[in-house]
Amino acid sequence: MRLEKAIREFLSFLRRPIFDYPREKPLDFTIVIRLYLIVFLVEMLLFVPISSFFDLENIPHVMKEILDTNSLLEVFVKAVIIAPIIEEFLFRFHLRYGNFIYLFLLFLAVSVVGFAVATMTTVSFDGFESIVQWAKEHPIWIAPIICFGIGLIIFLKEQDRNREHRAVKRFFPYIFYLTAFIFAMLHVSNFTLDKSMWLMAPLLVLPQFILGLYLGYIRMRNNLGYSIFIHAFNNAIPLFLIALGTLSGGS
Repeated sequence: MRLEKAIREFLSFLRRPIFDYPREKPLDFTIVIRLYLIVFLVEMLLFVPISSFFDLENIPHVMKEILDTNSLLEVFVKAVIIAPIIEEFLFRFHLRYGNFIYLFLLFLAVSVVGFAVATMTTVSFDGFESIVQWAKEHPIWIAPIICFGIGLIIFLKEQDRNREHRAVKRFFPYIFYLTAFIFAMLHVSNFTLDKSMWLMAPLLVLPQFILGLYLGYIRMRNNLGYSIFIHAFNNAIPLFLIALGTLSGGS
């Protein structure tokens, strides 16, 4: 497929995301990469004015703290291997299966309620950090939980074969864009923001929203493996530049 046709197809999908999008002929790897580079260019064109508007150089970023407390290799493993796999399963896996979409929306609703309760009361809400801490303290439960998760995935996928998911098909465009939006908003936690800036948070993570749309499209057009790879490739770029700067500074 020519790049021009691939771009038109991508934009057409964004105008009307389709749940049962056909993928008999997945995009070639080179086309996937070239499309990503165009998306990356759009991200950078958005990042420059956003960076200037928010004065991002003076806003503490979590990456600085991570680099100060971890080696570059440790950061690479977390950002380029672990994070893409976890985030793609959380935010893109469900897009192909109606049963998992219901599960995702339920999880999202519970999370919003939990966050609201924690915000309005003195209840602490550490989210993912609490889960990681619990896993470290109870490693014996990790294997059973993983087995249960795999079993649940197999069961729900089998159930999907005989269901039409009319509601999912009807509301899929909203679900698709909501998924990309939640994915982007998750990255607000990378910054330390004043309360006065929270209303502008969606603008701050607009590049991540654009990336989320492309990752969702590639997941639908090809498969989850492609979206994981593109996500990892995207995360590797700034780390490569940091490593290059470190080597240049040390020479």
